[in-house]
Formats: sequence, C-alpha cells, structure tokens
Amino acid sequence: MLVFIAIFFVVDLVEHIDNFIDSGMSVGSIAFYYLYTFPFFIHIAIPMSALLAVVFHFGLMNRRSEITALKAAGISLYRMTWPFLISGLFLSLLAFVFEDQVVVPANQVLTEFKKENMQRHRTRSTQILKNIDINIGDGNILHIDEYNTFKLSGSGVGLQYVEEGRLNSRADGGSIRWDGEGWWIHDLEMRDFSTGTERYSRSDSAFFQWDIMPEDLEKRKIAPGDMTFLQLLDFIGTLRISGLDTTKWEVNLYFKTAMNFTTFIVILFGIPLVAYQTRSSSFASGVGISLFVIFIYTSFLKFGETLGYAGELSPFLSVWAPNFLFLFVGIVLLLRVQK
Repeated sequence: MLVFIAIFFVVDLVEHIDNFIDSGMSVGSIAFYYLYTFPFFIHIAIPMSALLAVVFHFGLMNRRSEITALKAAGISLYRMTWPFLISGLFLSLLAFVFEDQVVVPANQVLTEFKKENMQRHRTRSTQILKNIDINIGDGNILHIDEYNTFKLSGSGVGLQYVEEGRLNSRADGGSIRWDGEGWWIHDLEMRDFSTGTERYSRSDSAFFQWDIMPEDLEKRKIAPGDMTFLQLLDFIGTLRISGLDTTKWEVNLYFKTAMNFTTFIVILFGIPLVAYQTRSSSFASGVGISLFVIFIYTSFLKFGETLGYAGELSPFLSVWAPNFLFLFVGIVLLLRVQK
C-alpha cells in the first residue's frame, strides 16, 4: 500500500505542480492539500494492495510446496481460501465506511481549498454563486440560477410548492433581491395546479418573508459528487419531491457500494490465478494478470455507469451487473482449480 500511495503522490505532484506555482501556494498549503488527498490515495490502493498481497502469499506457498503439503494433510484449497475471502468481505465493508466517513468529507474540504487557493479568479468565485437550491420549509424549494453575495440579489428564480409529493404550484421570476426584512421577486409568473387545471397569473413584483437570510444562501453548497451516502440519499429524495430526474444520482449512489466491493472480487480472482500456476512460474506473470483483472473490472464498472446515465439499464443493475458477472466467473475459476 505504501508503494501505491507513493506512486499516486508522485503522479499527482507532477500533474499539479504548475498549479501550485501559478497560485503562489506555500509549502504549508501544499502540505494541507496532500493531507486531505491521501485518504483518496489510500482508498483506491486498498483493492490493489489486497490483490497483490494474496498473489504474493499464495505464490510463495506454491513455490515452497506448502500448498501441496497442506493438501496432503487433508486441507483443501477451499479451507485455505476462507480466511482470505472473509477478509475480503471485511475489507470491502471497511473501504465503504472509510470512503463515506473519511474520503468524502476530506474531498469536501479539498474542493473548498481548491476554490480558494488554486483558482485564478478567486475574487469572482466568492461573490457569484450559481445554481442554488434551498428548502424554504415544508419541502418547498427555492432555486436561484445566479446570486451576487455583494449586491444581495440574484437572477433566474424558481419556486416549487409541494404537498405530499405532488407539485401544487410553482412560480418563476426574473430576479430576486433582499431588502433587509425579506425577499422581493420581480417579473413573477405563477402557475397553480391544485385544482387539476392550470391557473396562470403574473405580477411585476411580490414580497416573501421566509426564514432564510442572505447568509444561508452564501453557505457553501456541497456538490452531489462530494456527498456521503446518506447526504446523497437525502438529496435524491429532495429531487424526487421536486419532480426532477434522479437517474444520474441514483447511479452514483449505487456506484458507491458497487465500487467498494472491488476488494472481495479481486481476492476471489487472485486465488485461482495463483493456484493455476506451477512452482517454476514467476511472480511477474501473476502480478501482471492481477493488475489486468483490476483494469478490466474497473472498465466494466465505468461502462455500466455510462449505461446507467443513459437510462439503458436501471441504476442498480448498471453498476452491480459487473460485480455479479465477475463474482460468477471468480467462483467458476475457483471450482475448477485442483482441490
């Protein structure tokens, strides 16, 4: 794992060193950046490290005839593999918890750090906020396309009033402004669907007094890609109430669980790959095949994710189908190995 983390660190440093220099970042800021980047390196190194550990362990046992000795003593290959498979399940669960509780929060901090230290137009990014969605109470949603934190005004306003999961009415405005006591929305078009037929009305301006202050709009919004499992689940629920399409985020939600199952899959594959080799086989071939398996498996996951985004498969099946396929192939390979 240390070797993988060192490789990731060097690659990332080479890729971003020009950004560090252009932004004038100090050594302390760069250290802060990597402090919150290392959890991600650890997370992606877990399955690779587990696979190579299994390959080297069984490879050494095979070279020293220990597998043959164990079989002669009446211990089957299945019995030898149980500790590794159980450890693989545990590591998969640990990887999911580690990503959800450590990697994702670290990424949230890192995202804000990049905005403040690695973007060339930092002043403007702190004054203009885009695509704000905020709950104004009872599941009703206020949307603002663009909001100026200095002028306390914005443009592209949308209001959605929802009751029991049904859109009762909505309002669309050209602009919104805070006057010190409440919010004024100008060029307001209102549509009421509560009676079953649409009723339309228009107003030059209207005053709203919600429990929302300008400071609430200025709070940093977490991007869905940087949310924890429960945060993303809650975000999907909010989108559903608003009647919006949630396919992309459902795929991301299931991908969080499917991707962390990688450790168990690669261990399941690694054991028969080594068991098929002879005593004279080198470790290089086993390592090469193992890394190739990880590459193919990750490619299948990404391909499934793309199909899920396109709506060709259900969100769950799009990212879990590769797991089911590789699980089946891994079990078949294990069953075909000489016991």
